[in-house]
Amino acid sequence: MRGGRAKRVLKYALAGLAGAIALGISGLLLIPFGQRVDPDYRPAVAAPNWVTAHPVVCVDEGHWNAHSAAGRYRPLADLLRADGYEVRRHRGRFSAASLAGCRILVVANGAGGGRFRIGPINLPIKRGGERGDPAFTAAEVALLRAWVSQGGALLLVADHAPFGGAARALGAAFGIGMGGGFVEVPRGSPARSGGELQFTSANGLLRPHPVNAGLARVLTFTGQSLTGAGEPLLLLPADAIEFVPPGPALRPVPAGGHRQAVALSFGSGRVAVLGEAAMITAQIDDGGAKFGMNAPGNDNAGFARNLFHWLARGR
Repeated sequence: MRGGRAKRVLKYALAGLAGAIALGISGLLLIPFGQRVDPDYRPAVAAPNWVTAHPVVCVDEGHWNAHSAAGRYRPLADLLRADGYEVRRHRGRFSAASLAGCRILVVANGAGGGRFRIGPINLPIKRGGERGDPAFTAAEVALLRAWVSQGGALLLVADHAPFGGAARALGAAFGIGMGGGFVEVPRGSPARSGGELQFTSANGLLRPHPVNAGLARVLTFTGQSLTGAGEPLLLLPADAIEFVPPGPALRPVPAGGHRQAVALSFGSGRVAVLGEAAMITAQIDDGGAKFGMNAPGNDNAGFARNLFHWLARGR
């Protein structure tokens, strides 16, 4: 979700719900509202990374995912296709058979349950369990750990609450800890640009790694923090704070030195974990402001291309 203090995020969600009810269902079908995919985003790839070979990217849709190839990650899927990948939708639980054709598996904002929605607004009517419940069974976690160890490539994306809690067991299988809250940096922080977090080589937060080669500035939009294993790709500054649930008053916890993106080799495979989802898609808010790969003055699309190239062992 777009950046800002955790209370502001929650206030935005409640305001959106109230607005949705006031407009009525017929109006909602006609009037765009809420954060949503940018309909004008068109990826520009002058020289695709893959021309003859076309690595298969499977995007998870079997775990109440908030981001899918046909939904909020459609801009990412379009970018990957333009870069030469074959993108497939993975439905249902993970199994050895379902992963057999996948070169890279993307698991983005899986949850323990879902909500009925009107447009982009989540209604307080649940489907399945609670969203913060574990999204993956113990058998699935063990399977993915073995699959990566044997040469698979996993991109795990777990945004701010409740998604960190839902993905915690899967992250832990690869040595990754999840803060599970909402990351914020104060005004004047080297990582702050307006309401967004910025990572540059100049502020030392865009860390040296093949994924960051040739990049100058990457933006994220709230998200959670990551700890534990892996090489840092995006490093949070010393003054970062994470506002952590549960409870009506979110608890502030120091997050300085934590990461928002990491990469690691695991057995014969590779893993990347992002603590923020909007950075590799393209969305607009109620006012039409762009955030994600479509926002002006960032290298987020280049980050996404480099990340998948690294996962596919293209570099």
